[in-house]
Amino acid sequence: ADFVERATRQWLEDVVIGLRLCPWAKGIVNSGGVRVFVSEAETEDELMGQLEGEMEMLAAIEDGVNATTLVVTERMLGDFFEFNDF
Repeated sequence: ADFVERATRQWLEDVVIGLRLCPWAKGIVNSGGVRVFVSEAETEDELMGQLEGEMEMLAAIEDGVNATTLVVTERMLGDFFEFNDF
């Protein structure tokens, strides 16, 4: 999970920020406002429960702390069509 989180954060830096795909990303990332949650879910129900948990956490926190969460799946949604169908 640590490798996946590091790789995701590197992707944020190189692609999202580096290519200026999102004008707000740099400030949020630099302020520590991005949480990367690496899911080990193996079923859609497990993943949906984790997504709900992340949304509840985001709704309950103070402004400026973990402004967003990236949920990264290790064992599911391995291709675009599978992800799109979810």
